[in-house]
Amino acid sequence: MIKKKHVLFFCTFLLLMFAQSSNLYAQKIPKNLKWTTFDKLSSKKMTVVLLYTVWDVSFNRMERMALSDPKIVKYGNKKLNFVRFDIEHKKPITYQGVTYHFDAKDGNRGRHELAKKLCNGEHSIPVVVILNEEQEITQAIPNYIETKDFDAIIHYYAEDTYKKQPWEEFEKTLNLKKEDNDNGVD
Repeated sequence: MIKKKHVLFFCTFLLLMFAQSSNLYAQKIPKNLKWTTFDKLSSKKMTVVLLYTVWDVSFNRMERMALSDPKIVKYGNKKLNFVRFDIEHKKPITYQGVTYHFDAKDGNRGRHELAKKLCNGEHSIPVVVILNEEQEITQAIPNYIETKDFDAIIHYYAEDTYKKQPWEEFEKTLNLKKEDNDNGVD
């Protein structure tokens, strides 16, 4: 009988230790990017703005793949701000002292004026826009981006490589897809 108690105690102890260690591991790795809004941006970090629409298949795939990758989530949350912005957002947004509105006459579905400003007139979606620490547009990258390329892009900007190596030179090392799809907003 004593042996049974010891075995039961030992098994319970191991089970608790395993549960505790897996719980600690789960807490160390964030599962999602920390999204913020334009009015809450940290001026100490560069910002990645993801322009999308809810109906865009490419963005939804990118969200499941690159934006959920544990390595990207961990690094991105530490080094960058992330803003998710629906280009069909209807409410006015004040950014850098200017109020932007939804323009219902832009394209088939309309488009927010702030989205137009951030993507430099690019009509494809999704668009990844990089803002520097002063929240100035550094780069707008249209279309779906593979996980490995998204990882390289955020490192390129977060590590200030963009100050030493031109984008055109860096872009040659990537495999950015130019998808033939009808996700553009005209």
